[in-house]
Amino acid sequence: MPLRNIEFEINNYYHIYNRWFNKNIIFKNDKDFKQFIKTIVRYNIIFTWIKIISFSILPNHFHIILISLDKKSDISEFIWKIQQSYVMYFRSKYKDNYIKIKGEGFFEWNFKVKHINSQKYLEQCISYVVYNSVHHKVVKNITDYKWTSYHQLKNKDKLNNYKNLILDELEI
Repeated sequence: MPLRNIEFEINNYYHIYNRWFNKNIIFKNDKDFKQFIKTIVRYNIIFTWIKIISFSILPNHFHIILISLDKKSDISEFIWKIQQSYVMYFRSKYKDNYIKIKGEGFFEWNFKVKHINSQKYLEQCISYVVYNSVHHKVVKNITDYKWTSYHQLKNKDKLNNYKNLILDELEI
């Protein structure tokens, strides 16, 4: 069962993120990134009342913006299952090289969550998430990074206004 028990409200947006313990690299190659995306898709098919709005996956962490469409929504379980599934994949693939942490999970926290309570804040969060690889200097140009939902967004111009925000600035 998920370790985090948060009451998520129907028709509300949430910014969820987590990173690998001690900022270690969790996604080492394209196959790892693809596996994480497949995991998100697999659980999103099961949790049909959760809609993914935006995402970004970086070498040592991920961001997801989603909305709960039904009061039965259990976002904590959804995220927990994604993380646990990926950890099982990672352990299996890197069984001789993964970092063993006594009494700790692979992720630094259960996950962090920010409630998005306005349209402007939603736009800022989406921009921060999709431009996260630029923010962390993984790439210089967002069009060069394929592990983000930036490429699927229709109104990119609006998000460009907020592309230089940092997470601390988003906290209201």
